[in-house]
Amino acid sequence: MTAALGAIGPIFDLILIGWGLRGAPWLPEPFWLGAERVVYWVLFPALLTTSLGSIDWAKLPVTGIATAAVGSLLLMTLLSLAVATALRLPPPQLTSVIQGCLRPNIYIGFAAASALWGEVGLGLFSLTVAIAIPLVNLIAVILLSRYGSA
Repeated sequence: MTAALGAIGPIFDLILIGWGLRGAPWLPEPFWLGAERVVYWVLFPALLTTSLGSIDWAKLPVTGIATAAVGSLLLMTLLSLAVATALRLPPPQLTSVIQGCLRPNIYIGFAAASALWGEVGLGLFSLTVAIAIPLVNLIAVILLSRYGSA
């Protein structure tokens, strides 16, 4: 538990610093838009590609990782769908709630995996992300096509 708090604490410190800087008058809105684009389109794909490329695939339980990622996402989909249906949410809200339940916070996950387990953790988390993101997007499209029309 102490290791997890020690790994996650600095992440939240950075989030708080960013939140504080967001209001700084010397960093205008265009800076933040550019920074978000660089992180999303350049730095994140580079981290994902580098991490996946550094994995020793022969030493990893890829099937177990894939099964855990897919199984947990499908289970969470069913649970969140059941809760949203029981609450009688209108279809557009239902889809938003379910997507909110499924979408992982990848940036915090990468930082925590790296801080806790180093390069191996980064590689394992990259593999999980590479499996989870397409599945989450597929589930979102299916739910939006089924429930999204108002």
